[in-house]
Amino acid sequence: MRGDDWFTLAELTERLGGLLWVEEQLAELLSSWARVEASASVAVVFAATSGHHRWHAEVVRECLPTSPRLREVEVVSAPTAGWENAIATLSTLTGVNATLPRLKALVKVIDPWVEREIGALVDLSRPVSDAAMMRWLRFVSIDHHDDGAATASLLTSQASAAVSVNDHRVVASLDLR
Repeated sequence: MRGDDWFTLAELTERLGGLLWVEEQLAELLSSWARVEASASVAVVFAATSGHHRWHAEVVRECLPTSPRLREVEVVSAPTAGWENAIATLSTLTGVNATLPRLKALVKVIDPWVEREIGALVDLSRPVSDAAMMRWLRFVSIDHHDDGAATASLLTSQASAAVSVNDHRVVASLDLR
């Protein structure tokens, strides 16, 4: 790998800040879904996953560089406008019949983005100076993988349930760019 293939410290800070924002938002979103979910097994997965996202946010916050110059601007912000819109949209899925769109949004849209972002952070970080962060991100990645597998399993078990056209639209409208 060439030296210019890695993230600069400023780029790394910006990407970590975006991931931190996502983790915090997902923790809150899944916690709210767990409180309104009709299916006990889905509510438990949402609650457990919410706790994992909360812990991930704490871990990622500790990985942020401490340089005052890099912290002059607020680095914890939505990675894209699409993320802000997606969280606002997903926050409206509070009905008892919204189990399937909630699961689909996580499995089809949210989880793949988080997996790619963590992968990019690990792949494009400097192996010596960013080693501690890379190690913590591997732990976060394990949680995401396991939580994603549990969510995908729940989605598969609910596959025979009918989904409204509006629910399809909501999930299809999620664009994290």
